[in-house]
Amino acid sequence: MLHAESLLTQVDIVRAITLQAVESLHEEEADVQPEGFNNTIRWHLGHIYLVQERLAFHHAGYPVDVPPSYIDLFGNGTKPSNWKTQPPTLAELGCRLSEQPERIRKLLGEKLTEPPAVPFPRFRGKLNTLGSIVMHSLFHEGQHYAAIKLIKQRLGPSPGRPA
Repeated sequence: MLHAESLLTQVDIVRAITLQAVESLHEEEADVQPEGFNNTIRWHLGHIYLVQERLAFHHAGYPVDVPPSYIDLFGNGTKPSNWKTQPPTLAELGCRLSEQPERIRKLLGEKLTEPPAVPFPRFRGKLNTLGSIVMHSLFHEGQHYAAIKLIKQRLGPSPGRPA
């Protein structure tokens, strides 16, 4: 049985870990794309935000809070080398990412055991509650957190930022 408060705590923890990984990152470092990587740290942060909005709020039947440019910048299959618009700053992404868990708590906290208003088609319908969809979003964020950590390792230490 899903325990809503435990899941919401995990949303907070996972997001705090992601944000801590980039808290001392410089703007130019966020756009480095090491050889062998398809994307940059900025892309991963924007993608985490975009997908969380879609998974949490779209499937709950709420409007998503996504600037139109985010779809072309951070949607599935996009990459920085194809960007035609200026991406958001790290500060903007950080602000959006910081505020998102509280919105999830406020809007979905009492609804996590309910079926989604918009069904989640993947995984043969096994993600059949809002809570299970939000839980899946944590797995997704963890995958992108791992990519962020690998890119940071490639960047190495820089002044004012620990390795």
